[in-house]
Amino acid sequence: MSKYTLSGSQEFDNLIDNQLKQIKEEILNLIPPCDIVAILLGGGYGRGEGGVFIKDGKEYPYNDYDLFVILKNVGIVKKKKYQKKMELIHEKFTPLFKIDVDVGPLQTVNAISKAPFWMMWYELRNGHIMLWGNILVKNYFPDYHDSKMPLMEAYRLMLNRGVGLLLCKKHFDTYEEQESQDFILRNIRKAQLAMGDAFLIKKHKFHYSYKQRNANFANLNSDEDLKKLGIEEHYRIAYSFKERPHSPQLSKKECYQEYKEVLALYEKVYNWLFVDTFEETLNVEKYQQKILNVFKDNENYQETIKNVYKNVKANYHNIIKDNAKYYHPRYRLFMTLPYFLFGKKSIDCANILNSVDGSQHEKLLESFIKIWENNN
Repeated sequence: MSKYTLSGSQEFDNLIDNQLKQIKEEILNLIPPCDIVAILLGGGYGRGEGGVFIKDGKEYPYNDYDLFVILKNVGIVKKKKYQKKMELIHEKFTPLFKIDVDVGPLQTVNAISKAPFWMMWYELRNGHIMLWGNILVKNYFPDYHDSKMPLMEAYRLMLNRGVGLLLCKKHFDTYEEQESQDFILRNIRKAQLAMGDAFLIKKHKFHYSYKQRNANFANLNSDEDLKKLGIEEHYRIAYSFKERPHSPQLSKKECYQEYKEVLALYEKVYNWLFVDTFEETLNVEKYQQKILNVFKDNENYQETIKNVYKNVKANYHNIIKDNAKYYHPRYRLFMTLPYFLFGKKSIDCANILNSVDGSQHEKLLESFIKIWENNN
């Protein structure tokens, strides 16, 4: 049985072992081992569910390497210095291994003991491989309960995968290039998985393992909401792709047709998730009121102060009309994504995004993407 995947060979495991060993040793060169509690591999490979890409009969990694370094309770100055050094890991190994090698934000044991119930921390706690350090590091994390995944995590997931679908649009201009084909198909499959995962979160059936999620999803086949949404086949296709990713064998026309089909379904699921209706098109007024209520309910005094600081620092302080400066910058993304993704032109993007030239779509999109890159 493969250590990192559901279907890879021992030779493939050996390849990943060798690459991770190089990364681990470089991290230990950059950060003194005496300040490290553990180095963890998270993500799909950390859960033993990573993808295996086969080309010319040979296996290659497909997913990112998502690494996390847990520090002892070092001071903030030292932590910032170490964080800066971790950028070198990405710069060195991403081109070498031809996949993204990312080290997540450094965390101390004190910080992870207070980590919020986010999907990222939940999945890391329950599904990781120890590359170096104290095997008991798991005990520092809060004991998150599977059935209590916050609905906000479903919202964030749909936002991020929605941005992925949005970014596909420009790749159709260069579809004949293999990189664009791969990007589009990968993001279509991620969106299909996200719809199913968001459904599981709302039904309190989410699990850190994709294998168990797939089983939970199958057990809900008689659910009336699931029948109305019609996402079962999409989830099955996306799950199969996650296990065995492949290059698209579709013409540009065929791929665009699948993209439009998934995008239409995405809007329907988006509407159900946020507005609790099964209409094909998103009700913008009810949706935006929902987003406003969600952010109001999730903010406290300390968070509000932080949010004002983040907005002022990013030069978003001119927005007064909707009090957006009091909310996390992600609020702007939720409020305006339907404008770009579903064509909801009634949304006042120029005001919400604080765009210098709100009359130009490209300028609005540029502002949106910049906020997303800084706050996704």
